Amino acid sequence: SSASGPAKLVCAHIAVDDREALSQVADKLKDRVQKGVIIIVGDGDGSFPVVVTVTKDLNPAIAAGKLLGEFAKELGGKGGGRPDFAQGAVPTVQGIDKAFAKILAQLK
Repeated sequence: SSASGPAKLVCAHIAVDDREALSQVADKLKDRVQKGVIIIVGDGDGSFPVVVTVTKDLNPAIAAGKLLGEFAKELGGKGGGRPDFAQGAVPTVQGIDKAFAKILAQLK
């Protein structure tokens, strides 16, 4: 199967503040990458929702809750969740590229 290759990291910042919609986008991407981590940041009024999904074959070594914690901390926010799915919020998207890079470095 193609799931034996390296894990992929998909990061997106989309202009949606509906968590349900963000989760659906994350699920669709998860089906497509087969093995990897999806981080979706939405838009909000003073608070930006974040959804992190990790494909099951990477659990428990890579946990969504832990990745979200690291990502959110970088941007002054917080969050948590299960090994396969976590959500939280950050107060700013200034420095979002640095936060994405920090997560990417952990997947190497």
